[in-house]
Amino acid sequence: MISGAFSTFAVLRFGVGRFREAYVNSEDSDLVVGRWYVPLVKYLIPMEIVALIGWWFWAVILADPDGWWKPFHVESVGTCLFQWGTVLLVLIVLNRGIARKTLGEL
Repeated sequence: MISGAFSTFAVLRFGVGRFREAYVNSEDSDLVVGRWYVPLVKYLIPMEIVALIGWWFWAVILADPDGWWKPFHVESVGTCLFQWGTVLLVLIVLNRGIARKTLGEL
């Protein structure tokens, strides 16, 4: 779910229509995707991501009402938020250095 969310976020930042024209409907593609792709990726997929993560959080909270928030408790919302937050913090801190090495001097 998280990988799909980040992929969707990247496509949204790039531009869904531009992504469809450049990568989905490229010259090498045997399948041509219509305009329906844009609202699907722009609206439906983000709603599905929020619904699935929300449903999973709700199920975990109901299954373990006393320990769902603990960051070091196995299979809890707290441990997921702690791990995701730690990774995001590290990537945000290292972002400029990674970009400089991959794209050249900024």
